[in-house]
Amino acid sequence: MDEAASFAGLGFTLNAGGAIMRSVRGLPDDYPTKGFLDYNVTYSTDYLQNNPNRYTQWQELAAGCADAEPDIYYFNFNGYAGNFSLRDYSNGVYILSKNSWSVQMLKTDVGNPKRITGWKFTCDDGVVYTFTAAEQATIVDNGIACQTNMVYNSAWYLTNITTPNGGRSVNFTYETYSMNFNVFQAETQRIFCYANPGGCLSTPATSTQVLTKMAYAGQRVKSIISSDNGTTVTFNYLTTRTDEPGTNLKQLDEIVINNKDNVLFRKFNFTYDYSTGRLTLKSVKRTGTNEPPYLFDYSLSKLAPRITNGGTAASYGQDYWGFPTLKSTNNSLLPPVWKKDP
Repeated sequence: MDEAASFAGLGFTLNAGGAIMRSVRGLPDDYPTKGFLDYNVTYSTDYLQNNPNRYTQWQELAAGCADAEPDIYYFNFNGYAGNFSLRDYSNGVYILSKNSWSVQMLKTDVGNPKRITGWKFTCDDGVVYTFTAAEQATIVDNGIACQTNMVYNSAWYLTNITTPNGGRSVNFTYETYSMNFNVFQAETQRIFCYANPGGCLSTPATSTQVLTKMAYAGQRVKSIISSDNGTTVTFNYLTTRTDEPGTNLKQLDEIVINNKDNVLFRKFNFTYDYSTGRLTLKSVKRTGTNEPPYLFDYSLSKLAPRITNGGTAASYGQDYWGFPTLKSTNNSLLPPVWKKDP
């Protein structure tokens, strides 16, 4: 119910290139002063000893204003998938993989030299994969005052593949868009039964909902160009979407493949509607041929708006796992409160 559609439609993802996605634990590793890389080197040797600042440090950690836990980075490119984390302030990288890879962290932001601006993977076959198209996230509000308006790179997309000795390469270009995305985190109710056991059977007080409000400056692949034969794959996003708030939010309408002479080789068209309540892929057609299109039908009914994007009573009609129940009279995600007498 709370799933947002990608620019390829609900339930579909365009896999063209690769990416490294960051799952932040606490604060971003590279957040100045209080992130894992800085906080670790400043305090790790004495934070359990008789340092007069240790209580303040514990308070910062508990409040979410300092970070003693490394983030997890998930990678997926060219058939490789896995995750890694940073070992410590020495910037060593620990990869959960059997492959013998070299991973280099890139920091090229002159204004913020601590920021991780990209990554470079050298695989065991000598091929180098570089990720420098960064997606930027801003925490607008998550209930933690010290994290309000925090900006960090949440993902890095593949921009170059180079064979050993620089013999051949493939380059990826991207275009930007912005999206406001609120994440529904929790809903709570407090019901006091010890003073009035019968009160557990009555209607409880209004629940409290906790949202995380995020703003993303995203990246979507625009072209793929090979160095040896000059083949170009272009992704055209032409039609503005109406199901999500943001700027330059468009659907993927065409994939065009040209040869080295810039002559059309193949072209694919995509059609959509909003029959599921989200951007919905309906067909994929290779143009210039008599081949029939691939058609997509969906068994689900039209979804109500996401709770955090114009939600209605029907948006709360979902089960524990987030699947729709088609109920349209709920005003909460919490189940009814009941009391069993001893």
